[in-house]
Amino acid sequence: MSTETDVSPTSSIPLALQKMFFFLDFSEESVGTSELTQSFGWTQTDSFIQHDVQEMNRVLQDTLVNKMKGTKSEGTIENLFSGKLVNYIKCMNVDYQSTSLETFFGTFKSFMR
Repeated sequence: MSTETDVSPTSSIPLALQKMFFFLDFSEESVGTSELTQSFGWTQTDSFIQHDVQEMNRVLQDTLVNKMKGTKSEGTIENLFSGKLVNYIKCMNVDYQSTSLETFFGTFKSFMR
C-alpha cells in the first residue's frame, strides 16, 4: 500500500504544487518548476512548447478534484471554480423565447460578482 510519503512529486500534481509553494514561501533562492512540469506528464522538451493555460488548468483541477474525493476537502475545487450561467434567447420577429441554465467550470466565482 502506498502512502503520500512514498509518492514522488514528479508523479503527483498536488504534491509537486505543495512542494513548490513551500519553497516559494521559505526559500531564499529561486524555485524551479521541473517537478511540477513532470507531474503534468510533460517532458523537458514539452516545457519549451507553449501550452494552453485553460487545458493546463483543467488538468490541474481534475487532478485536485480526484485527489480530494473522500476527504474533508471534497467539493472545494467545485465550490471555488464553478458557477451557473443563464442563456436567454428572445426572437425579435416571432413570439418565442427560451432560457437554459448551464454550469461552467474553471473561473473564480468571486470575480463574477
